[in-house]
Amino acid sequence: MMKQKTYIGLLIAMLWMSVGANAQNYQVNIESTSNGQISASPSTGLSKGTTVSLKATASEGYKLTSLKVYRYSDTNRAQTRTEIPVGEELTLTKVTSNKEYTFEMPDDDVNVNATFGEDIKQEVKTEESGVAVATANVTDDIVKEAEVTQVVPDNEGVATIPESVGEYTVTSVADNAFAGKTEVTDIHLPDTEEPITLGENALKIDDNHVATIHTPLALLDDYATNKQLEQNVEAGKLVATVTPPNRFWTFSSGVDVEISSDISVYLCKKNGDDIETTMLTEEQLNVGGRRVIKANNGVLLAGTAGNAYELIARKNSGITIVDATKDAKSYGVDNALVPAIVAMHFTPSDFMMLYKGEFIGIANDDTKAPACKALLKK
Repeated sequence: MMKQKTYIGLLIAMLWMSVGANAQNYQVNIESTSNGQISASPSTGLSKGTTVSLKATASEGYKLTSLKVYRYSDTNRAQTRTEIPVGEELTLTKVTSNKEYTFEMPDDDVNVNATFGEDIKQEVKTEESGVAVATANVTDDIVKEAEVTQVVPDNEGVATIPESVGEYTVTSVADNAFAGKTEVTDIHLPDTEEPITLGENALKIDDNHVATIHTPLALLDDYATNKQLEQNVEAGKLVATVTPPNRFWTFSSGVDVEISSDISVYLCKKNGDDIETTMLTEEQLNVGGRRVIKANNGVLLAGTAGNAYELIARKNSGITIVDATKDAKSYGVDNALVPAIVAMHFTPSDFMMLYKGEFIGIANDDTKAPACKALLKK
């Protein structure tokens, strides 16, 4: 009986070791190429889910034009591994530049195929009625990114930087893209999750003409602290437009924000089952003669549902905020509205969020508060 148990135990151990070895022994195979090199790290002894980094180094006069990662194509070897079909191309994620990418290792070896072509400037355009309204240079062929070099304004002087030009996502604006374009009065930045990169003086016209820059609300503080937009912030010409669907909405920002006279500002606190509100006085809002909500404070705003309100970025007054998620408590420690400067998770048991004009409980841990909102601490 003892021998039988020992034999069974040995079989189990061998099977476990075999499975473990297979699960931890995948590798990255770099296919031969010319005019450049590809390196992978790590490249051997890999398990499913491991993040692998690929770095491209092009020879002089060349650039990376194609980079594809495929699951190993030996069908006999892959018969028992069907989660990722044989030969399917894996998704690449850009890291910091067009020379480094990552992918997630499947449950098999992978092949990396790269092509390097001549480094020739590639221009793409968006046209309306046969006229180019946006021109961009391709900066990355792998993840399809481009840098805007020119935007033609409409008859009212409004220039809109698009989210994409052709199949390429706009991730930057070139140096001096708007230099000397005195006919431009307003520039609209694309509604992206992250701010796009602005080259040197990218949105500057000249010293005498300052365009009003329109940004998505969630990126207002990001662009307000961008060195390339100092001139616009100084002139009060960096704005975000908000059109609230209800009378009340919560707000916070990582920079001081000037508001119009037809917006009322409230603080809130929880008192048992009741929520008490206190309106800020004009004296409390007054910063340098302007009505300003100070940086890193959660507040409740009241206006007219459906009206469009411009929020103007201003230089921060008072203490410099280092932590973008910090609650400055500029209006007193009793204010229970906590700023959500960036989109983030809050503990459902500790906070409530405003929904259709009423504070309600947070559904679950997966609920993320949008950027530039405020949540009520219970």
